[in-house]
Amino acid sequence: MKKKYIFYILLLGMNFLLGMGVYQFYNLFVDLDLKGHDFHWPLGEQKQNYFKVTHPEIPWQIFKTPKPQNEFRTIVLGGSQAMGTPYVFHNKNIGNKLQWIFDKERDKISISYWLSQMLPSVIKNKDIKVINLGMAGGSIIKVKKLLIDNYHILRPDLVIIITGNNERYKYEFEKIPYKGDNPILKVLYESGLILRGKSEAEAKGLKENLKIVKSIYKRELEEVLSFLENKKVKTYALPAAVNTKDWFPYAPEDDIKKFVDIYKTNPKNLIKNLPLIKKQMNSIEIFFAGKVLLDQKREKEAKEFLELSLEIDKAFLRNRPGYKNILKEVAIKHKAIFLDLQRELEKLLNVQVIGNEIFLDYCHYNPKGNFLVASLIMNDLSRRLKFNIDFINEFAPDGFEKKFEYYSPPSKTEQFIYIIRWFKLYLLTGISKENFLSTIEQYKNRQRPKNLND
Repeated sequence: MKKKYIFYILLLGMNFLLGMGVYQFYNLFVDLDLKGHDFHWPLGEQKQNYFKVTHPEIPWQIFKTPKPQNEFRTIVLGGSQAMGTPYVFHNKNIGNKLQWIFDKERDKISISYWLSQMLPSVIKNKDIKVINLGMAGGSIIKVKKLLIDNYHILRPDLVIIITGNNERYKYEFEKIPYKGDNPILKVLYESGLILRGKSEAEAKGLKENLKIVKSIYKRELEEVLSFLENKKVKTYALPAAVNTKDWFPYAPEDDIKKFVDIYKTNPKNLIKNLPLIKKQMNSIEIFFAGKVLLDQKREKEAKEFLELSLEIDKAFLRNRPGYKNILKEVAIKHKAIFLDLQRELEKLLNVQVIGNEIFLDYCHYNPKGNFLVASLIMNDLSRRLKFNIDFINEFAPDGFEKKFEYYSPPSKTEQFIYIIRWFKLYLLTGISKENFLSTIEQYKNRQRPKNLND
């Protein structure tokens, strides 16, 4: 037993040394205080005629201040999906800086990068500047604070917000009490480290918290979109898409093992009584029923079950379909452009359920995914500006699959670093072995660029 704990300690030490840096290690414990003030860094610092972004959750970059008269400025706001994780660096530690120096091509795999390449086709006679303000773990509260506090510096002409994948049981700057009666979950909840309930009984209090969180999400969206409406800034409000097919519910080992065994040995038992399964509202059982339906090519039914599983999962409040409905309502009210990324990507890929075709894990895009999301935004903007350009054909005339065929697997060092990072979740939050291994497998197989200039 002692050897096991020594092994865990060594792995965490390597996690710290291999690219996680002081900030990432600190971030594990930063929210132990109930006040939750984990967003106290300024965006950056003003130099003579430019602004340097130094916030540790946002990619490093510079832009001119004050904004030049002939510049058309776009800002992209949201979480890691908006930022371009894991390709775009944001932590200001020595390891990441060295990697960035020798591998600058990585920053060219984000939605922001593709927007910077595509916007000149519809915004003529202007200098195009796209500022990537995606934040690792950025919730709508962080987005609001970042935008409103720094609007006088940013002065955007176009704002793109991708939201819904970082809402949580306990928001930053909010004192939401835990409603359950389990003392262990209470500590985890108040620390900000909770990912799941051990059982329905232990998680019952979280259902009440979910109602509070949704009301806060709507309130913060109202403030963000009404602020931009008053400033008369064209705004896209996009619900974060999700890997519906290949994500994995976050649940205790025993719960997942039970259904994994049934799925492997007698999968038909999982879909004998679909109405009853729905009624029982067990996210793990519903998830595996969806997987069986998918294996049987019953994609429409599978989609219904997989999305329901995501909506009621007790772990992350991320990418839930319910958030999309809130965003659509608020966007319409404040004259923002609502674009349903999930449905648009499904239509584009001609599938009912999206999986690893464009995702690395539950919500982070691979290179194709980043390109396609930027293209969908630009196709919509192009129609509104009467250009009617098909940006997929324009920038990938031989098809987007062909465009990214020169990508190669990550190096062994990169694989090792990502395994260590995900092991942190496995060790500190109690996610199951299946969660850990399925995520690692996807990250080991992810692609990185040889040379984007080819």
